[in-house]
Amino acid sequence: MKKKLHPLLELFFCVTIGIAIIFTMYLFADRPFTINNDQVFEYNVLFKEWIHLIEGFFQGKGLPLYSWNTFLGNDFYAAMAFYTTGDIFMPLYFLVKDVQLFLFIETIICLYISAFAMYFFLQKVGIKKQWILLYLSLIYCFGGWGTLFIGQYMFHRFFAFIPFLFYGVEYYHQHRKGWPFILSVAILFYHCFYFMWPLSLFLLFYCIEREIEWKHSTKEFLHDTVHLLGYYVVGFLIASFLAIPALLYIASNPRIGHVREFAFFWPIKVMIGYVISFVTAPFPVRSVYPNIFQINDSGYGYLYSQFVTVIPFLSAFGFVKKHRSWGILLIGLMIGVLFLPFSSLMHAFSDPSMRWNFVIELLILYLAGRYLEDNESLNVKKLGYGYLGLCIVLVLLLPILKLPVSVFWIHYGSICVCLILGLICIQLPLKKGLLVGVVEIILYASLMVHTWYIEIPDFEWRINESMMKYLQDTDEDRLYRYHIYMKDIVPAGLNLNISLQYQFLSAKTYESTSDTNILPFLDFIKTEEIRLDINDPYALTALGTKYWLVTDEKDLPSELPFSYFTNLSDLNAYKNEAYHGFGYCLSKLDSFNHLNNSKQLLDTLFIDVDSFDYSHYQGGESQALNILAKATNYLLGEITLTKPNILYIAIPNNKGWTIRVDNQQIEPISVNGGFIGIPLEEGYHQIEMNYMTPGLKAGVLGSLIGIVLFIGIVWVERKNDKKG
Repeated sequence: MKKKLHPLLELFFCVTIGIAIIFTMYLFADRPFTINNDQVFEYNVLFKEWIHLIEGFFQGKGLPLYSWNTFLGNDFYAAMAFYTTGDIFMPLYFLVKDVQLFLFIETIICLYISAFAMYFFLQKVGIKKQWILLYLSLIYCFGGWGTLFIGQYMFHRFFAFIPFLFYGVEYYHQHRKGWPFILSVAILFYHCFYFMWPLSLFLLFYCIEREIEWKHSTKEFLHDTVHLLGYYVVGFLIASFLAIPALLYIASNPRIGHVREFAFFWPIKVMIGYVISFVTAPFPVRSVYPNIFQINDSGYGYLYSQFVTVIPFLSAFGFVKKHRSWGILLIGLMIGVLFLPFSSLMHAFSDPSMRWNFVIELLILYLAGRYLEDNESLNVKKLGYGYLGLCIVLVLLLPILKLPVSVFWIHYGSICVCLILGLICIQLPLKKGLLVGVVEIILYASLMVHTWYIEIPDFEWRINESMMKYLQDTDEDRLYRYHIYMKDIVPAGLNLNISLQYQFLSAKTYESTSDTNILPFLDFIKTEEIRLDINDPYALTALGTKYWLVTDEKDLPSELPFSYFTNLSDLNAYKNEAYHGFGYCLSKLDSFNHLNNSKQLLDTLFIDVDSFDYSHYQGGESQALNILAKATNYLLGEITLTKPNILYIAIPNNKGWTIRVDNQQIEPISVNGGFIGIPLEEGYHQIEMNYMTPGLKAGVLGSLIGIVLFIGIVWVERKNDKKG
């Protein structure tokens, strides 16, 4: 008798084959792991900064909390919780010592976790047929959102562990044990608290639907609800050492609760693309780079498909015919995506987005699994006609979508896939397992072609870390910023995180979590919301920018005086002769309401709080702070004044800073639109600043409580097992 392969080994081999096919270019052709621009110019460099902070901690430079190299200084630990600091796989980096290799390994691990998590979840809800478990697990792993999130590490990590959350719900109902649910909640909160909002709302609906199916009494329903809610809280507490600081930080982000334009529905193109995305091959409709995060006109076409096949979609609707409550939930969510206020709600009351759509994919795969398990017959011939019908629809959409030539072939490929599958289903007497194999091969092949098709940005950094270190070593100051004229250095718009790449202070960034305390200043400067790039020479001087790095002297701003300092390969460093320092006092003080043009920042310090009487400090002399020491969360300086004045420090006035003047703690004021201002009397003063992430101490305490509660719950459950 032929021995069968273990089901889990079968899944492992299927995933491995898929990875080998899809990532051929990265595994065997020595191609850099590049899927999209954000991956290269945002995520990778943010990981580098996090690694730099961790290494600094082991070198005795302090806890990895504050980053001086991020845009004007920022609480990296809290701000980057869903980017990098919540990465459970970070220890792997210290084994391979290469950021790109580490992130590629992480991606592969997430693909395996995605498949196995979905497999165990479906198995737990009662699906026993191996072909169904394999098929739906591979779709979750490689189809739709699983593919979209490749290269977007923070979302991919979260997505991989989602099925374990619902596995935990099923495990509790079957075994009356909550530890798997608690662990899954903790892991998900740790990975991406941001996605836990829509997922938690969906979890509520899922639990209600399951209670209805089990026909539990009101007493049983309340009993289960109280227990699961308690377990949810314990899971949150375990992750609260990161989740609480992150939530406190993100709560101040103006994007939360802010909608730029009010409307009820997406434009018609978006709705068409959304519907088609459920049944076409996983390609973006209009763009080489998969990105649905934008909401402006250029971003409407970035609608990524959810499934490579219509089987799960049609099967889900076959299931809801007999289970109307599930149908109401599924159809309600699908319509809700198109209804902008609902998408705004699911996007934490901010601008509408489809990024929460992964819950619909999970629901469809779950319902499809249950339908296919209960129905022995899968009418392959009807399925073939469905594919041909879809093929016709895609052809008819060609003149409506008006696709660019460069992307037309992607859409055309989807048409060919549907045509081939339709003819196969109609003409060949395939068994279900063989049909699934054909579909998966097409999926793997299409994704492999997609990875080949992706255009890797052609650029070359014109500076490196040794250059910046040389420049810093030749300067006696301990703290100052650089402004690099980006023309011909790296592509426009793709260079704003260069300070993280090469460890220096700048006034540029490309990410959405800059310190919100300086919003008045940013509004005055009129920068973009995410691409923050300050080029105003007066504002840069006020921010402590000492050097301009340019390829040609003609690129220097004419408004300021400069002197040649040194040469860095084909770049020249020029010193800003109007530079005051990173911390300094000015002779003039005024209200921030009177700031009309940036040139005023050169000789006047503007007080943000109208209630603060600064007349006592008016008329002091201009004087720079002498910085004596700097570490990750620490700054020490000294200054001598002949008259009372207000010391300005060119970093955001974050509540995490504790400031002591002559060993006496003081409360700073906000100046220049959100920066630190320290009122000082005449005489010599020593300024000491220490940073502690707001909410970190409470979060650590919460985590300790959560761990104790978790151990207690496991102990009680084991004790009950012995009694049983």
